Amino acid sequence: EEEEEEVDEEELFMEAKYGVFYDHYTEKAWWWEVQVLLRRLVILAVFVGKYTDVVQRTYGIAILSLVTLAMQYVFMPFREPSDNWLECLSLLMLSYAAITKTAFAEGGGVLETNALHGVVLTVLAVLALAVLAEIAKRYNLNLMNWRVHARR
Repeated sequence: EEEEEEVDEEELFMEAKYGVFYDHYTEKAWWWEVQVLLRRLVILAVFVGKYTDVVQRTYGIAILSLVTLAMQYVFMPFREPSDNWLECLSLLMLSYAAITKTAFAEGGGVLETNALHGVVLTVLAVLALAVLAEIAKRYNLNLMNWRVHARR
């Protein structure tokens, strides 16, 4: 019995020390935080590395965001379903912003009209708010009184 208590105490200590890295993810996605840290390192490398051209950097961020969005959608790593959908929405908006930035870039972009850029970003904002409202309705969230989910 003493051995079991020691193991339990050790498990509790490890969970208290390292749980912040994995306790809000599902068991199958315990490694997700490592992916997040690697993604941040890649973004940092793209911004300070060899890509000095703004368009190249933005394409790199767009590609990385789209790959991460696909992974997020496939794995749905968070325990709370609303967290998964909010992360999908966040990554979608980041991808869209990077793609539109490359499309409207001065000199290197496909589109040159700033007015069209404003319209496209406005449509994105309205869609994002609609998705956020749907998530709130679906999961019975009160966005005006947002509370951190207590660990269950």
